[in-house]
Parts: sequence; structure tokens; C-alpha cells
Amino acid sequence: MTTVRREWPAVAARRFGWRLDALAEGPWGVQAMARARARDLDLETLAEDAAAGEPRATSLLAEVVSVDETYFLREPHALEEALTRFERGRPLRIWNAGCSSGEETYTLAALAESAGHGSTCSVLGTDINGEALKEAMTGRYPLRSLRGPHFERAGRYFPTVGGRVCVPESVRARVEFKLHNLMDPRPPRSTPFDLVVCRNVLVYFNAAASTQVQLRLAAALCPGGVLVTSPMDSAGPPQGLLPVSSSLWGVFQKALPLPIRVASSRKPGAVPAAAIRPKGPALPSPLLREQAPGHGAQALGMALLDEGQFSSARASFKEALTLNDRLPLAWLGVALSHVGEGEFVQALPAAQRALETVRGRAAWEGVPGAEDEVTAGQIRALAANLLERSP
Repeated sequence: MTTVRREWPAVAARRFGWRLDALAEGPWGVQAMARARARDLDLETLAEDAAAGEPRATSLLAEVVSVDETYFLREPHALEEALTRFERGRPLRIWNAGCSSGEETYTLAALAESAGHGSTCSVLGTDINGEALKEAMTGRYPLRSLRGPHFERAGRYFPTVGGRVCVPESVRARVEFKLHNLMDPRPPRSTPFDLVVCRNVLVYFNAAASTQVQLRLAAALCPGGVLVTSPMDSAGPPQGLLPVSSSLWGVFQKALPLPIRVASSRKPGAVPAAAIRPKGPALPSPLLREQAPGHGAQALGMALLDEGQFSSARASFKEALTLNDRLPLAWLGVALSHVGEGEFVQALPAAQRALETVRGRAAWEGVPGAEDEVTAGQIRALAANLLERSP
């Protein structure tokens, strides 16, 4: 029996970053070929034209081989958890990357409204499949879009009219769709996003492409912004982001710069430092008046961490700790420098020490060398989140 070599999986992998070689032999490959036949297309010819850079062939190939498994209110807990990171009523810019036919995009708009954002939020859904986006723009879906364990709740957001699931106009008004390839280094908008949701997408990318896309998603976030992936998409926090949830749902937050006044002549002036979003007002502490050893090296470490110089930052933090091993921010800085390099396990001992140094302090109390901008509560929350996600 002669084996026919198929080139379309390799072409799709090069054009879109997908790892299709193994999947093409299973139901996905059968579905792709059936879709092509239904449109009177030959996958191999289509792949040849796409490989040559023909735009229409590339678009058709994406439509034929892409995965479109989605429905309303699919695994909503992570989305709701992410939305709690933002104050009610705050304007939100949300990007749903790899949105397929748009059910998740509309779900985000509906959940944001329930979370108190209402008309202040805008949601952009993007996908490489133009046909799926056309369906999304109609706002009308077959009944199978209401399924899964939360279908009854989804039905309250999205009523059924005449045998079709219909998105209310109040939700549609806040949603926009756009064709976009995640392998494109340019984001779909120049304005950064507060929340980026890209779930059950990266699992289909090869390792190199997945890493590139994660970096692009992180870069598209504003400071303090949140990224939501799925457990299948990533084994740990994408570079530059920190876990903010002890759940398995992959909720990560980008560092929010906070000014830190340095109580040392080594690095005078205000220095931006990476820290988590404050949950409450920071009040002055008597500790802030101390001129404790190590403050200067700690502040330098924060500045280096903010610039992504993780190894140099860690060295500076360790220098601070040789002078004063009771600096919570320095211990946390060591942990964050490891996380920034993808060394999650190595971060855990320093996170534990950071937690120990703030034990017994009030949540609002400032930490040494950080004026009133970084609190014991912030250190405790981030260190605890890192430890809860320990392998």
C-alpha cells in the first residue's frame, strides 16, 4: 500500500505556528479534509499556494484547518476571577485572542457588565478564521452554542428567539471583531489592553510559536493588566507575568510600577519598581524612617527588575540581604527575578522568606526602604500566591 505524503500540516505549521503533524492523522485531519471537499478545495493545492504566499489561499487554509470548539459561558470561573482584579465601573479594554465564532467574546462582555463595568468596557475578538468571524458578527447562533454545565445560566444572558441564540444589542454594542494572526508581531490595536483572554489556543501551537505568542500577549497588556490562559496552554506564568490565582485556570498579572523612594545615597531619587496592584491605601509606618542597611541595594534591584535584568537584579537583592536579612521586598525581589527567568521552583524559598518577614505586620503597614508605596499586605499576597502554585 502506497502512503501519500501530505504537506498541508507542515505548511499550516509554518504559516500559523500550529503543531499539526500528529493531529492531522486523527479526527482533526479528517474534519479539515471534509471541510475542504465541501468547498470544492484540494488541501494539498491550497497548501502549495499558501506556502507561496498567496493571501487568499492562506486565508482559506486557516478557515479549513482551524479549530472552532467554543460555546457561551465556557468555564466562566477564570473570567470572573480575572474581572475581580479591576475596580467596579473602571473602563476596561479587553482582547479575546483566538475567539473563533465569538461566543467567548460575547461572554466576556456580558460578565463584565455583571461585574459592574457596563458601558465602560469594550471587547475586541480576533481570529485567523474569517468565516468564523462572519458568524460572530451576526450575533446569532445555533442552539448547540448553549451547552456545557452552565448552559442554563448562559441562557439568561443570551436568549433563544426563533430557534437561534441571540446576543442582546446592549452586549453587541460593546463588541468588535477583527481578523488577526497571533503570529503577527503587531498587536491588533496600538492601545494596550487591561485584560487579554487566550484560552485553549496555545495548546495547538508548537513550543517555539507558543513562547512567541505568550510574549506578544504579555506585551499587549498595560501595567497591572491581566492575562487568562487555560491549564492546557501553559505550564507556568508567561515571562514577565505573575500568578494571581491559586486555581488551575491560568490567571496572570503584569507588574504594576510603583514609585519607591530610596533611603540611601547609593541610588537617590524615585525609582519605579515592579509590584502587584495595591488592594487598599498604604499608610505611613514608623519603619519608613529607618535608615536600615541594604535599602540602596534593594532599590537598585527593583530598578533592574523593572528593566528585565533579572540576574543583575537578583545579585543586588542578595547584596541587600547580606546587610539586612529582614527586608521583605528584597526577598520578594529574589523570588520575582527567578520567576522572570522561568525558574519557578527556585523562586519558592525566597517567597517563603518574604512571607516570614511580614508575619504579624498589619496589611497596611509599609515595608523598610519602600516609603509608604509597598505594604506588608501586598508582599504577603504575592508571596502566598507563588507558594500556593508550588509543584
